[in-house]
Amino acid sequence: MKFIDQNFLQQELSFQGSGYLPFIEWSVSEIIRENHINTLNINSTEIFWLFSYIKNNFRSTLAQFYNYDIENDILGFPTVQRELRHSIEAFLDLYNLVADDNYKCVLSYCSNSKRKERSNIELGEYKKFLFRNEFTIQSKYNISGLDKEDLMEMAKASNSYTHPDVYLDINNIGTNKEQLLTNLIKMNVYLIDESYNLFIRGINAYGATTCLLNNNVMAYDNLCPYRNLYYQKRSLIRNVVQEKLIINQSAPLFQNYML
Repeated sequence: MKFIDQNFLQQELSFQGSGYLPFIEWSVSEIIRENHINTLNINSTEIFWLFSYIKNNFRSTLAQFYNYDIENDILGFPTVQRELRHSIEAFLDLYNLVADDNYKCVLSYCSNSKRKERSNIELGEYKKFLFRNEFTIQSKYNISGLDKEDLMEMAKASNSYTHPDVYLDINNIGTNKEQLLTNLIKMNVYLIDESYNLFIRGINAYGATTCLLNNNVMAYDNLCPYRNLYYQKRSLIRNVVQEKLIINQSAPLFQNYML
């Protein structure tokens, strides 16, 4: 039997976990609280919403693997792939929005709630990126100017999981299952880390206070610089994903599904 390291999942998903994800969630909630006092409502901004899509998708992805033997999967982790596709598009939107606040016109154009108003939305320089009157994920990647081909390769591969498909190449999935899952989690870790830093940059441009990032915080009953703790937790999650994400064991370590 093969599992994602259950200790790793416990650290990342439990309410008082010591992992990277709980630390990021705590950091964001503190920044929101601090700025709410100063009447800046961060959680109503497009930047926060896009970041939240990525963060919540990552949490949902990890939660699927509590007590789950990955050898039982025959479809190539379809839920993980769908959520990753969603996160990649949210990341590209976030990246483009932080780079240019005028990108909001693209977000408005793509919103189902504003579909009837499309003809009235002024797209400016972004109009040239339309493909058959739509902004595709490739359009958004082209706008970003990023040079990260593996991002788009994963997005395109995950497109196959947008709808149920009973003709998947399960032989190919079976022979590459462990590496496939590792790559999917690696990309999630990349997205959550990059999007967190984009979130900070974005709200700073709105005049938000982020004093927390330069302060000492309590950790393990000691005060330490926030940035030191951030880099430590980021390094730990990267190491786990890189070296020992999936382990062999005869039975799962936890029977707690309620987190």
